[in-house]
This record gives sequence, C-alpha cells and structure tokens, in this order.
Amino acid sequence: MCKMDWLLTALLLQTVLLTEVTAVVKVSMKLKRYQNHGHHELDDDCCDPQPWILWDPCNDCDNHFELCFDTISSDLDFHTCHYESFKTERLFADDDDFYFPPVLRAPQNTFIPNPFLINITDWQNGFRTKIKVLDYDPHNSDDLIDEIGYNFMDSDYQPSASLGSVSDWKEIVLDGGRGHAIITVQIKVYCEEHYYKAAEGCNTYCLGRDDALGHYDCHDVTGSKLCHPGYTGQDCEQVQLHEMNSILCINPSFPLPLT
Repeated sequence: MCKMDWLLTALLLQTVLLTEVTAVVKVSMKLKRYQNHGHHELDDDCCDPQPWILWDPCNDCDNHFELCFDTISSDLDFHTCHYESFKTERLFADDDDFYFPPVLRAPQNTFIPNPFLINITDWQNGFRTKIKVLDYDPHNSDDLIDEIGYNFMDSDYQPSASLGSVSDWKEIVLDGGRGHAIITVQIKVYCEEHYYKAAEGCNTYCLGRDDALGHYDCHDVTGSKLCHPGYTGQDCEQVQLHEMNSILCINPSFPLPLT
C-alpha cells in the first residue's frame, strides 16, 4: 500500500471514530390526550368554582403545560432539564378532556410541533420526563394542577432502527403525579443514520461499503455487517474459497494472496 493509501485509510478511520463518539439517541414524543375528570387543582380546590350548580360545582380548567427532559432520577425540579425544556400557552379554554393538537402554541407567538424531537447525547438506558400542568388565570398567578415525573426505561418502548411506521410507537398513560391529571403520550426511540441498537445508546456504527476495505450492507436493526455474496471475514474483505476458484477458472493469471 502506498503512502497516500495509508494516509487516506488513517483519515477514514479517524472520521469513523469521531463520528461514533458523537452518536445521538433521538426520542420522538407525542402528547396525545389530557384528562382531569374532577376539574381540580393540586390542593383539591376547583379551577373555576361554580357553587350555584350543585351537580357540577367545578368548571373546567384553562390548562397550559411545562415540559422538562432530564437524566433518570426521582426529582421534580423543573430548573434541571439536561436535554430539553419548553412551555405552552393555554391550549383550550375550559376543557379538561381533550386531544392535543398537532401544533402547540408557545410563548412569544412561537409554536411547537407535536410530536416533537429530543436529542440525547449521553444515553443512560432511558431519560426522565417532568410535566407541570397549570391553570391559566388572567388576574392572579396561575394555579398548579399537577406535577408528573416519569422515567422512560428500555422496557417502555420498542427501539427501532429508524423513524418507521406508526406501529413502532409505544403508548403510555402518565397518571402517577401529585394531583389528578392523566396524560397519555406516545414515544419512539431511534438512532441517527448509520447508528444502531437504540436501547444501548446507538452504540453500533455501520456504513455499508463495497470497496477494497469491505463488501457488506448493514442489518436494519442490529447494525451487523451482512457480507455480499462471495465475501467473508470481519469486514467482509476476504474472497470465499469457492469464489476464488471461480475467478481462477475464468482468469488463471489472477494473483493469489500470499500465505
């Protein structure tokens, strides 16, 4: 191998190593449904009391949300959001049973797509979602309805190699908060292009090739190297014996590898 070939190979290996270090696990999450059947705040007071209606003394709340995505823990600290955080404006007036819209209205006349994407650069077999629900009050400070914290672990989703069909989504009901809110979410975890094994932090890199350094494709889920017909070896760089015999029959002058 000439000096230039060695240099190109070294640069290629360096690029692969640097790329592997910066692997990112992508989490796609969709807020699906919100429910608060009793229309209560965290302190069990009504969001909007209407005592003159005996059979329904509590009117629906004006809900808005704060979301925080953090490393796995047990806290409900909304000031610590290692990965991402955002807030919504009031989504619906006087409504405690609704499906989230495909676009969430946010402060300063901005918008958040739903589902939204979270990039996790230091995967630890999961992540923590913290959701705060508040009742909008135009005259006083907003009242707290609920705070929910949930650690999404490997068992909560079906990792996939890419953002594929709807069947890959896993639906989870979050109802273990401090208050009465029930939030249904859908989640999908997948890897950046050329990375595999989402449940293990997308720690397997594979880029198919067909050249002097290897002849293989990559398995869709595991990222294992799948040798092209006629090749074997760790990087599918070795010609199989029966393939070599075929080559020699066609071209007897083909140079044999040194042993």
